[in-house]
Amino acid sequence: MNKQWLRPDVLLAIVVIPLAIACSSQQALTQKGYLRYDEFIKQVETGEVTKVILNSDRTQARVKTNNGEYRVNLPNDPGLMEILTKAKGLDIVVEPSGDKDLTQERYLSYNEFIKQVKNGEVTKVILNSDRTQAKVQTRSGWYRVNLPNDPNLLEILTAKDVDIAVEPSGDKELTPERSLSYDKFIKQVKNGEVTKVILNSDRTQARAQTQSGRYRVNLPNDPNLLEILTAKDVDIAIDSSLESN
Repeated sequence: MNKQWLRPDVLLAIVVIPLAIACSSQQALTQKGYLRYDEFIKQVETGEVTKVILNSDRTQARVKTNNGEYRVNLPNDPGLMEILTKAKGLDIVVEPSGDKDLTQERYLSYNEFIKQVKNGEVTKVILNSDRTQAKVQTRSGWYRVNLPNDPNLLEILTAKDVDIAVEPSGDKELTPERSLSYDKFIKQVKNGEVTKVILNSDRTQARAQTQSGRYRVNLPNDPNLLEILTAKDVDIAIDSSLESN
């Protein structure tokens, strides 16, 4: 009875069946050309992903790997951009949406933009009003960059003393008043030169009272702003009528 387990056909079945299950499981990961998010992250960390193209609302990505091209549905993972930018040789691109086609302008992929910032090659960044794009001044000229939702972006820019500005939108033009770029505003706060900040209702602008007068500031979505202001005992107020004043 025990000898039948030594038969070649039985041994073959023992080897082949687990392999078939493993292959079936792998195919399930890429069914209809999609990768699960956890499998995508695993492949990024093991160096198997060469390019990630994020769609305009950052909910999906086209992913080029050593085995082909796939799609990935993206959760709202604040750690994603850090994982992608740390991966060696990974190209990160954000697709423009509709009326924001940049084909007529020079543009940088996001990871190349970050690399140039860290190398000190970027001198100025102008964010658009909804923080999805930026005009970037580098040593070789002006470029456009489509921006993912990277919570570390402002910290990276300020660490390299990049001049940061935010374009006002439509009826929020600030030309009648003096204005400060965001990075200079933060510097003055940290130097104790700002005594009061009045935020508008949607936190996209502020009126800053400094030792040299009153200024307007267009605000990016900086999660650390309130912590910076309170650390320097700045008087903070919110005024819903700030836009029209």
